[in-house]
Order: sequence, then structure tokens, then C-alpha cells
Amino acid sequence: MYDEGRSGLGMWVLAGLLILAICGVGIFGAMKMNRLEHAAGWVAEAQDITLTATEPKEENGSDYYQLDLTLVNNSSRDIEAASYMFNACPQRGDEYAVQVWDHWEEGETIDARPCVPSGRSAQVRLVLEVEPGELESDTLELILDPYGESPIPLGTVQLP
Repeated sequence: MYDEGRSGLGMWVLAGLLILAICGVGIFGAMKMNRLEHAAGWVAEAQDITLTATEPKEENGSDYYQLDLTLVNNSSRDIEAASYMFNACPQRGDEYAVQVWDHWEEGETIDARPCVPSGRSAQVRLVLEVEPGELESDTLELILDPYGESPIPLGTVQLP
């Protein structure tokens, strides 16, 4: 009878160890998934940023600038270099005072859909339409905003 009680206790101990092992694997797996989630996030930087004043296509009171940069994609995913992925915010003032365009002929670039593959870099050329009367500062912050997921500041530029 004593042996039966002892083996029953041993079974409870083994069951408890099994439950602890399952919980440990679950917690370890969750921690690993959390790290994978961060690794799959957007990681990018801009290099060689230049901003050049251009002649307006249509006279509407706005100033136009050609923005050239090298986009370095250190993400685990490709980045489309279309205008909707970028934003240019004045350091102070109305953030809608600057509009980012792909190209003068918008349909042409929408069909092309340039892409910066994962782990690569590429030249990106955009056009900024600036309403000068609404800006309080000549400093613009460039932001990569991939599909509204964690915006990435790329740097600042000074309007010429």
C-alpha cells in the first residue's frame, strides 16, 4: 500500500514537470515570435538626399522641388518607392502644405511601381509641391510610411 501511494506521488510530480515544460516551451516560443515580429518590421534609411527647385508644370502658386535620394532597404520585405509611401512634413506648421508626387505624369509611375528589394538600395526621385505661404519653416522632415505601419524618419532637408 505504501508503494502505491509513492508511485501516485511520482505520477503527480511527473505531470507537474510536464506542465512546466509545456509552459516553458510556450513562453520561449512567444518570446521568439516577438523577436521575429520586430525583425520583419520596416528598416530603411536615406542617403545622398538632394532637393532642387524645378519649374512648375502648371502655374498654381505652388513651388516645386525635385527630391532625389538613395533609399537603403534593410527590411526583410521589399519597399515600393511610390509617392504614397513617403511624406514630407514641415518642421512647424501645416503638414498638408507639402504634397509628395511620383512624377509629373502620375499614371506613368503608378504603372511602373518601382520597388527597392529587401537588403538592397535604389535611387528614388520624387516631386514635392510646396505651398510656401503655409510654411512656417523651410526645414522639411522626410518620412517613409509603409502602409501606415511604424513610420521611419529618413532625415531632414532645407528648401533652397
